[in-house]
Amino acid sequence: MSTEMPETAVEAARARANRFLIEVSKLPTERLRLFAVAPADADRHRRVVDDVEATAIGRGVWEPLAEILADVNDWVLRRYADRGYDPTFIGLNWGRSPGTAQDRAIVAGSLREAVTAIVLAPLIPADSVGELLGGWAEMAEASRHDREPAS
Repeated sequence: MSTEMPETAVEAARARANRFLIEVSKLPTERLRLFAVAPADADRHRRVVDDVEATAIGRGVWEPLAEILADVNDWVLRRYADRGYDPTFIGLNWGRSPGTAQDRAIVAGSLREAVTAIVLAPLIPADSVGELLGGWAEMAEASRHDREPAS
């Protein structure tokens, strides 16, 4: 039995992640940090992350997941970079950052965990999905229902 993720499943997972990021894109950049909340129990959270990573490796989905998470990293970098360049009538305003480097790293890590939950939801327990979604749970739920209306 092959443990490699079928291409159709990879595309479906990527589509779920993209819908989630589209939903997150509706937020102002400076509000992203508000959703990247610290877990209530850091030890439990670490165990869940380790278990989910082991599941991804064991089920042969680590490589496609890593590709999707690299896209998340790129998205976060672009999102913050867009606010770093602020042309004005006379010149550039470089001083209007939507957050510190630490805030950006926290948001990136939190979004990677949320996307991991969204991608691996069919393979991991529901409580692990909830743990990894953290403060992004409502955004994830909204992304499941934000579809084009049927014609």
